Amino acid sequence: MADLIITGRGGGSIEDLWAFNDERVARAIYASELPVISAVGHEPDVTISDYVADARASTPSNAAEIAVPDWHELRDALDSYDIRSRQAMQKKLRELRQRLESTSEKRVLRDPGVYIDNRRMELDHMRDRLAAAGERKVSASRREFVRLGAALDAMSPLRVLTRGYSIAENASGRSVKSASELNVGERLRLRFAEGAADCRVESIDKENEHGGEKAEL
Repeated sequence: MADLIITGRGGGSIEDLWAFNDERVARAIYASELPVISAVGHEPDVTISDYVADARASTPSNAAEIAVPDWHELRDALDSYDIRSRQAMQKKLRELRQRLESTSEKRVLRDPGVYIDNRRMELDHMRDRLAAAGERKVSASRREFVRLGAALDAMSPLRVLTRGYSIAENASGRSVKSASELNVGERLRLRFAEGAADCRVESIDKENEHGGEKAEL
């Protein structure tokens, strides 16, 4: 049984080679279960058979060379592949050996406690950083608290009382802001910075905001 098929002929005119452009020939080559080498005419000649075949040869002689390669060339190619594969294997082994030696020399493998000590040092460093950050945050919050406390104290009515002022409150405990809110005989409570006093309105002086007239009731 044949191993392959070489289809073709030597050089000739276009008419001599036209059979290899026939559809039936092209379909037969395409449908062949055996490998087909197309070797039609010379190098410049191209036919449909060249496109449907498994391989194209420039001449029938070249087809024979493709079908039956030189034994010496095959041996040389195999020898070359063997040498390259051995070199690649040796290179890979050297790399793995170097990695193994480098890894075995690491201190953490010779003394496993070193790894734990390193992690402990990192943990201590992180703890110190977190503690310092917490202290800065607390200090900043404390300063802000003092600032807000001072601002609130400055706006406190009790702070005004320390400067000699007093606050008048009516019977319902509401601060009196204007003399027009008072009535003669009404009871008031005066609050001072220290202590308080109960009073009664004897008379009322009303003065407008622009320094107008006074009226005593």
